[in-house]
Amino acid sequence: MAERRCARCGRIGAVMGVNLCPDCLRVEAMNKQNEIERQRLQQEQKAREEQARRERERDEHERKYREEQSRREHEREEQDRKFREEQLRQEREDRQRQLEAENRMQEQRLQIERERMEAEQRRYEEEKRERERKEQQERWERERQEQAKAWAERCEYLDNLSDEDMKDYFEIYSNSDEREYLKQRYRKSVSPEDYLELIKDEDKYVMKKRIRRYIVLP
Repeated sequence: MAERRCARCGRIGAVMGVNLCPDCLRVEAMNKQNEIERQRLQQEQKAREEQARRERERDEHERKYREEQSRREHEREEQDRKFREEQLRQEREDRQRQLEAENRMQEQRLQIERERMEAEQRRYEEEKRERERKEQQERWERERQEQAKAWAERCEYLDNLSDEDMKDYFEIYSNSDEREYLKQRYRKSVSPEDYLELIKDEDKYVMKKRIRRYIVLP
């Protein structure tokens, strides 16, 4: 039986069916094992890389998701802040309008009250003036009546004087009303010459002592 040579190293002693010597067969087996190990390691490397890629994608997705969530949260907070600010602004404006309306109403009430008090004051003053006017008129009327009564009494007294007493009375007193009354009455009762004499010396009579306590007229 012819010995077979190794297909790799050429040595005699190749194993039947594989054409390799035991050493090359071991090397071949080792190479196959190494190839298998290399492929396994390669597959594991690919698996790790795929896992890392997936993790990176997952992390990226989660990052984007968190960023989106953060953005939406920020937008929601910003909208809430703007809404609260707008609400506060509206409340301030409403309070301001309410205060202005209350102030206007209060001012109107005060104005009405002032006008009412001024009207009452005017009415009181008018009533007071009217009352004082009536009282003054009543006083004047009483005084007029008293003066008229006194004058009538004086005229009656003067009318009852004789011509001589009238002349003496005229010479003593200087009340203009009585003097005028007496002159008119004396003129009717004496001659023109005596009357002219009386008129001529009238200044002398005026300078005589006046007895005021007997004169009733004001």
